[in-house]
Amino acid sequence: MFGFGALLRNSAGDCVRATLARVRACLINLLELKGVVAGVQLAKSMDAHQVWSETDSTTVVAWAGVKGSIPC
Repeated sequence: MFGFGALLRNSAGDCVRATLARVRACLINLLELKGVVAGVQLAKSMDAHQVWSETDSTTVVAWAGVKGSIPC
C-alpha cells in the first residue's frame, strides 16, 4: 500500500485541515500529483480564494507549468 496526503495552512502557517488517502500501487510522481490535487480540492472545499501549493517533486512542478502535460 502507498499513500499521499495534503496539509492546509493559513497565512500564519497554522495547520487548519489535512487529508490523506491510500492507494494500492502507483508511480511516485502520480502520488505526488495526487497530493497536490487533494490539497487544491481541500482548499476549494473551504472556499479558499488564494492557494499556494508546495511539493518536492520537480516533475509535478514541471507538469503544472505546461498545459496538457499532466498524465491522465
